[in-house]
Amino acid sequence: TADRKNKQSLGIGDRVTDALSGQSAHILRIATMGRDLESAVQGQAVALQLDTDIDVARGAVLAVPDSLPTVATQIEAQLIWLWETPFDERASYLLRTATDLVPISKLQIKSQLDLETLATQPAQTCTLNEIASSDILLGRPMAIDAFGDNPTTGSFLVVDAVTGATLAGGVVSTATAAGDTTAASTFRLTREILEKGLCRDLSDTKADRDEFQRRASEAALLLRAAGVPVKLET
Repeated sequence: TADRKNKQSLGIGDRVTDALSGQSAHILRIATMGRDLESAVQGQAVALQLDTDIDVARGAVLAVPDSLPTVATQIEAQLIWLWETPFDERASYLLRTATDLVPISKLQIKSQLDLETLATQPAQTCTLNEIASSDILLGRPMAIDAFGDNPTTGSFLVVDAVTGATLAGGVVSTATAAGDTTAASTFRLTREILEKGLCRDLSDTKADRDEFQRRASEAALLLRAAGVPVKLET
C-alpha cells in the first residue's frame, strides 16, 4: 500500500483504491498462510478479498482514497550510475520500482554532484559511481511518490531494456501527475527508438532490414514478458 500519511496497517472494512485506475473497493477478507486476519501490517504477505471486482493483480498499488500516490508520467530524480558503461541517451532503458516496470521514453541528465565540493555542475552524461540529477519521461503512467513522502514508492532502478542489467539506482525528487490516467497505457516501440538504441549499428541493406525486424520483435517480446504492454510500430 502506498500511503503518504504512513498508515502502517489495513483492516477488514477499509476502503482502498487502485492508484492507476482510480477504482475503489472495501476489504472483505484478509488471508495469510491458511488463516484469516482482522488486519495486516506493513511487511506481511497477505491476500485481500474485495467486495468489488476492480481487476487488480500482483504489483498493483492500493491506497486509502484520501492518500493516493501520484500517478505520474514525468519525474525529477537523483540517481547514482552503477554500471561501467556510461549513460547513453540513445539506449533503451526501463524504470523499475517496488511494484512496477515501465519503459523510459526519455532520460536526460541535467547535472552532476562534485563529491569533493558537494557543488553541482552542468552535465549531460554520467558514468560509474557518479551522482546526477535527471529528468525522466515515462512511456506510460505509473504510481510513484517523492522519496521524502514515501521511500518505498519513491525509489527506483534503471534497467537495461534488452539485457535486464541494473544500470543505476535513484530516488524521486518530484513526480508530475499524468494528465489522463485512463489513456492507453501501451508503450509504442517505434522505429525512431530502435534506430537510436538497439538497432543503431544496422544499415539499409536487406540483411540489416531483416535483422532490424528480428531485433524489434525480440525487444517487444522481452518487454511483454516483463509485463509492459507494447505496440510495435514498423
